[in-house]
Amino acid sequence: MVNKQLILTIVLFFSVASYADYQFEAQGELGLGGREYEYEYEDNWFSEDDNFDYDLSSNYIEGKIYFSAIGAGNVPYREAGFLSQNGFVQLSRQYNSTKSDDYDYSDYESTLYRIEAQHVFSDFGLIISAGYIDGESEQTSEQTTVDIGGYNVGAGYYITDKISLRFIYEVIDGDDDSDAEYRKIRYHQVVGGGAHQFGIKGETEINSYEEDGDSLDEFVLGGSFYWYFRNKLSLGASIRITSQEHDEVESLSSRIGPYVQYDFNEHFGIYSRIESEFVEYEIDDYVDVSSFSIETSVGLVGRF
Repeated sequence: MVNKQLILTIVLFFSVASYADYQFEAQGELGLGGREYEYEYEDNWFSEDDNFDYDLSSNYIEGKIYFSAIGAGNVPYREAGFLSQNGFVQLSRQYNSTKSDDYDYSDYESTLYRIEAQHVFSDFGLIISAGYIDGESEQTSEQTTVDIGGYNVGAGYYITDKISLRFIYEVIDGDDDSDAEYRKIRYHQVVGGGAHQFGIKGETEINSYEEDGDSLDEFVLGGSFYWYFRNKLSLGASIRITSQEHDEVESLSSRIGPYVQYDFNEHFGIYSRIESEFVEYEIDDYVDVSSFSIETSVGLVGRF
């Protein structure tokens, strides 16, 4: 899977090398990591405390075509598309895998495809977007597969040339009578000019999940900060805090990690990030669960 992903990314980059303008952007990423769960049972309800280890792997590929050429100029390459206030069509594929030698019924694989489009009415600063989602999730240990489908719609506004605010509503349904609703507010700003510029992103989500009449509510607060040095070097960090509430389960998780990207020129760049996540939740007062994960990703970016 990893070799096929790398080959596909390289072919995608070089197949569009003949385009002189920066109007196409491609990205490919590979990630590896691990997660550890620790179960503490109250009053010996079940057995001795348990620990389970999981192997994590992921890959991601994306292609984006802008409606008109992007001029990088004296702006960070990472932010050029945003600052141009340009519309686009984007196609992406995300694969995730979770495997464990300790617990036979917890091996999962998921593949999600998205096609999304955005249009900007530049005279008014108005942003509209829509997307279609398709994929599947498989519990490989039991050979059970759930088909996934959904859509999203969004609207937003460029408050200034360097600040935007967007609202996105997304629905994802599974053929196992499960569905999820996502309500997202995203803030994006670029600060500064010349050799030193900064990117700031914020996101708030109010989500809900239902399965067989059972529901779970989720609140997410996240943000990221990037420092751009002479358009080529990007250093940043992100944080994401998630709270979930259910009749029998309450959980709180935090995800944090650094990010670095170096663009050799306006056409090619490489980046890497490390993300760690800590989760604590309690199940109906009889078991406390904590988990810690760390995942490292490396990716390539091409613009033509």
